[in-house]
Amino acid sequence: LKKTGNYVNGIENGLFKEYDENGNLEAEYSMSNGEFNGSLKTYYSNGKLKKSGSYLKGKEHGNFVEYDEYGTKDAEYVMANGMKNGVLKIYEDGKIDASTTFKDDSKNGQRIEYYYNDETGKLQLKQIVEYLNDEKNGTSKLFFIEDDNTERLLKFENYTKDIKNGSFQDVKGDSLIVGSYKNDELHGEYKIYRDF
Repeated sequence: LKKTGNYVNGIENGLFKEYDENGNLEAEYSMSNGEFNGSLKTYYSNGKLKKSGSYLKGKEHGNFVEYDEYGTKDAEYVMANGMKNGVLKIYEDGKIDASTTFKDDSKNGQRIEYYYNDETGKLQLKQIVEYLNDEKNGTSKLFFIEDDNTERLLKFENYTKDIKNGSFQDVKGDSLIVGSYKNDELHGEYKIYRDF
């Protein structure tokens, strides 16, 4: 069996199921008047859930979750009218790797990236970047996470429409660099300190 479903007057309506060559369930979804409408689930050949979500009048709409073939969550996000709206979270090895805020499929708001210590698995760095209409806009910050979980600002840059504008702070080796940009070029006072 490859596919099962139901038709009403020549139009797909109701629950449909699709199977792989070995008879394993690959997908199950609801149709209404020939369009995806309702829940959607796809599966790996081992039977584990690959993706779950829902459709409204043929477009992705609602909460979606994606998993790896072992059942560990890879991603979760919200769709509205076929576009990402809200926070998209990406996971790696069961830990959050990044979260990005979307509005109508464009990055709008914060994107946060998380970096973990390879040996201890503890959160070590966190980078926060502000976006407006898919362009960096505002302050981009990199924090070092202390043992007591306080955040120490290591680096920051200011952006206007993806162009560096305003003050910045950077760490290179054991030096701390402080200065400013105007239209993506260094402009104004510039200092390097020996010990950040």
